[in-house]
Amino acid sequence: MNQELRSLLEDPILTGHIKEIHPGEIIFYEGDESQDLFVMIEGELQVFRAGRHVQDINAPGEIFGEMAYLLGQKRSATVKAKALSKVLKIPSEKIPHVLKNYSWIPSTIALTLAKRVGATTDVMLGLAEFCDTLPEAVVLTDPQAKILTFNRTAAELIGLNPIKDTGRRFFDLCKEDNECLIYLNTACYNGKIRDVPLTLENEETPRNLVASITCIKNALGEVKNYLFILRDVTKEVQKQKRIKALLKILLGVAIVSLALLLGLSYFTGYLGNDARVSSFETMDVIGSLKDDVKFLTSHFFDKKGVVLGTEKTINFKYVCNRLSSQKYSYDQVFIIDTNSTIIYEISPDKCSIVKVNRIYKGFDLNKRGAKFRVFELLDTKEVSAKENTNKYIVYRVDNKDSVKGWIVLKPKIYALPKELVEFN
Repeated sequence: MNQELRSLLEDPILTGHIKEIHPGEIIFYEGDESQDLFVMIEGELQVFRAGRHVQDINAPGEIFGEMAYLLGQKRSATVKAKALSKVLKIPSEKIPHVLKNYSWIPSTIALTLAKRVGATTDVMLGLAEFCDTLPEAVVLTDPQAKILTFNRTAAELIGLNPIKDTGRRFFDLCKEDNECLIYLNTACYNGKIRDVPLTLENEETPRNLVASITCIKNALGEVKNYLFILRDVTKEVQKQKRIKALLKILLGVAIVSLALLLGLSYFTGYLGNDARVSSFETMDVIGSLKDDVKFLTSHFFDKKGVVLGTEKTINFKYVCNRLSSQKYSYDQVFIIDTNSTIIYEISPDKCSIVKVNRIYKGFDLNKRGAKFRVFELLDTKEVSAKENTNKYIVYRVDNKDSVKGWIVLKPKIYALPKELVEFN
């Protein structure tokens, strides 16, 4: 049982109208005056006309008894239960409520009537009268999509004229003429296609529609008709276009604003020795620092501490080339052991790695807290009217809970924010 049928059966107005029908029991006779509507829930029913078996009803949600209500006539057939069945009986006075609140009911009735169009002129008239009560535009065509009939809503929406447009190919009215053949083939293959976009061309201002197309076939599987149910979505489409246009404007404003902010950062963000730094560059510098200390740690430290190697065990030339070719390069790099003793002094530009053995006295090395720290030292070697301060970045090399040593880097250009003094 689908959700639509379940929702209908749970309607409190229809409480008590579900009927259980036993095999052989008659629901109504041909010629009865009743005009109630019935919805199949489960089981199997048989339809007899003039004593002949003409149809079976066995699909949940299938509607029967609609002709007497639509045309105000007597029952045109007898319906009898072939097996134990359940049906929902909708009293005639409650049918308007159902048609108004359950849109699938009118659509199902319209489809049922359309399937009988070739059998009787009365049904054609009933279809037209019934479709006039629907809020959607309904158009019925032949297998070539030529218009046979349409309801009042379709006439108003599309501007159809019964004399002028009957027999006209429906898709001649639409912009998507080439796609429409694909729509019909899909509907023919699947039985139905929902919510395909169509654009009317016969107006100064194009009108946007969505269409559900149902293919109606006879017992031999031959296409007899196509039923179009159309809905005007022009306002929704125009709203979406306005939203997209607004989003493009906002995106443009955001890009311009970002460019202005970056420009402002460039001209006003003097840090260290006049390096202009943005938040993006800060992330780039920190990432480069982490890569460099990882590289140096792998070459100069083992599990115990600093490696006392030679050019054979440590490729000095490769280390220098790597450090000097970086975007953010260094004037000096110091490798320090756990006793605060400088073991190696590296000058990347000179491709020099010198083994030394002296205590580092520049500043207190960080033994806890953040792994990276920034320190400033006054350069006493240069005599200048302007005080010259060099910045060093110290990285602590840990081995689980103990310190293995430190790596001290002196960047050529310090490119981190002034307020950043430590980080991990």
